[in-house]
Amino acid sequence: MIEAAGIVAAAAATRTGDDDAPRLSVVGGKEPQQSAASGTEGATPVRFRVTGRDGEVVGGATVRLLDGRGQELAEATAADDGRGALAGSRDGGADGYVVVATAPGHQPTVTTIADDASSDEVALVLATSSAVAGRVRDAAGRPVGGASVALIEDGEVVDSTRTAATGDYRIGDLPTGEYTVAVTAPRHDPVAVPVRVEPGATATHDVVLEPVPATSDR
Repeated sequence: MIEAAGIVAAAAATRTGDDDAPRLSVVGGKEPQQSAASGTEGATPVRFRVTGRDGEVVGGATVRLLDGRGQELAEATAADDGRGALAGSRDGGADGYVVVATAPGHQPTVTTIADDASSDEVALVLATSSAVAGRVRDAAGRPVGGASVALIEDGEVVDSTRTAATGDYRIGDLPTGEYTVAVTAPRHDPVAVPVRVEPGATATHDVVLEPVPATSDR
């Protein structure tokens, strides 16, 4: 079985140098154009259709075919109807193959297919990305620039950023779920608040930081 961990990163990585695995770029919805050097003659194209969870087509999505080692074999762009085809050299490896779909504003999806998979269309369903955004101010209403904003899930920091000079922050490309927004800044008490991220939505949460009480020596 193929381990999906690292497959998305492998697909997104830029390849450099010589590559002994053939690659064929295909425009979605068009017949694959094969070259003599591609080694794809006689290979059955992998047909696909990309949609969102609501069933709406996702045109323009990038779809890649990888082998079990994460080596990219082919790439295609989904047409306006979400459909396309991938053709790449498949050597009959027992590990099968992986199809990765990515699109702006969506979470990547990974689907495994067997080497002897039929010519049925592969359904690729993308979940819409969500975000958390807001503004950090002090008790007087002034923006707090440079504050650290961390997004925590199950006790682990999943992403972080710093506020702009206006106090604004945004953390995007998030799956749906329950998070904690933790904000810290020098000379202010830290704040941690729960936030719920809904599918395809931006959860807005402004934060007010109270100053650390001044201490005086008597």
